[in-house]
Amino acid sequence: MLRSQYRLALHAVAAVLIAGVAVVATGAGAGATTVAQSAHGKAQSAHGHAAAKRPGSYGGDATAGSIQFRVDRSPLPIPAVTDPFHVWVPYAETSIDSSGGSEGIASTVYPGQDAIGGPNLICEFEPPFCAGLPGGAPPGYPDWAHAQYPAHPDDSAQLSQKEFPGNGAPLGVTPNQATAHADRNVVQANALTAGAGLAGVVTVKSASSFSKQSFAGSALVLDAESVLKGVDIGGQLHINEIRSVTTGTIDGSKVGAATANTTVSGATVAGQPVTIDSTGIHVGNKGDNGLLKKTLNSALQKLASQGITVKSLTDTKTAKPRKIAAETGGLLLTWTQTVGGPTLPKVGGIENGDYVVTVSMGGAGINAFAGPGSPVPSFSLPSSPPLSAGSQAAPTASGGVPPSTGQAQTTTPTGQQPAVAGGTSPKNVALPTDLTNKRLKTLALVLLGYPLLMLIAAPFRAPSRLPRGG
Repeated sequence: MLRSQYRLALHAVAAVLIAGVAVVATGAGAGATTVAQSAHGKAQSAHGHAAAKRPGSYGGDATAGSIQFRVDRSPLPIPAVTDPFHVWVPYAETSIDSSGGSEGIASTVYPGQDAIGGPNLICEFEPPFCAGLPGGAPPGYPDWAHAQYPAHPDDSAQLSQKEFPGNGAPLGVTPNQATAHADRNVVQANALTAGAGLAGVVTVKSASSFSKQSFAGSALVLDAESVLKGVDIGGQLHINEIRSVTTGTIDGSKVGAATANTTVSGATVAGQPVTIDSTGIHVGNKGDNGLLKKTLNSALQKLASQGITVKSLTDTKTAKPRKIAAETGGLLLTWTQTVGGPTLPKVGGIENGDYVVTVSMGGAGINAFAGPGSPVPSFSLPSSPPLSAGSQAAPTASGGVPPSTGQAQTTTPTGQQPAVAGGTSPKNVALPTDLTNKRLKTLALVLLGYPLLMLIAAPFRAPSRLPRGG
């Protein structure tokens, strides 16, 4: 009797063990999927943490222009058109944003992208004219380097190293170097001239412009710098160097810093040091009964007689963790020239008048924003109700019934498009419940089937005990 109880207990233990193995086997697939999903989620989290080193949304521009020439006149020769001549010598600009793109532009003589792209615009209106040109289009602007990531990460201009345009033109520039680079992490541009200027007004022995943007950890760092050396203004004012520098750092959450500074070194008139501020050029008092001051004032009056005025402009800056901006004022030179020559044919004299040349020396500026990225919300439309029992799917154009795809199909009114769920599919919240039901069903089948399995196997088992000898 006792052995029968032991056998019954062993059968119960075996049934429980078999049921446990079956339940574990039933949930193994889902469990493995859960583990894989968990590992994938951790990997995504690690990748997201690495990507979060940069602001979710950002954009930056850094520009440097050593000399800016602008020519205008009053009254305007063409109504509603101001600043007809506008050129930077030399020029460097970089831009970068959170889309992953970046761009660098460098040019020793830069009239602006509108002027550079103007000839190609003509082809849009007069295709036959451009078809007759070599290559079927106007030649590209030679004096600029344009790098763009990811399409064209590096570029440089093939410069002649000779004065342009030459032939005694009042404005002359000697190109030296123009290079640009752009990738997802660093973008920079550099332009250099060996000499530039407007004869009789202002000349420089060399001028350079530099722009760069890069990341230092989570912060975007911007730099723009212009340097002029050997400046001569009107043959009276001499400046060894004008250096303008702007810098900025921004990360969109904690860091926001910007600086702007222009340094004028070695400014002299008649060999004597002078200072330049927002009101003009000044000389300090000397203990020589004002003789030196009279000499300097005489030189300054010569500048005024040529229509030349010089003053410094104020540097500006603002800095917040989500927006920074900085701009150097540099020196502003204005020169007024009256033109009253013979009238040009078909113009009728409107080309004559007072022309004002504005020369900005030492220009640099930055502008950037940053902030956390905002995820785009997803919207899900209600799912279509399943077909009721006994109903059929809508027939196809050929009169047949479309094959079943395992999903309920609905029809739409004539002339309307079927509704499409936007965003990602909603999670199946019934998955844990379904998995539990499967396990319970498996356990019940094993427990009920085990006694039947024992009865079927009884004839094949050995007797519980050997017969006793007689």
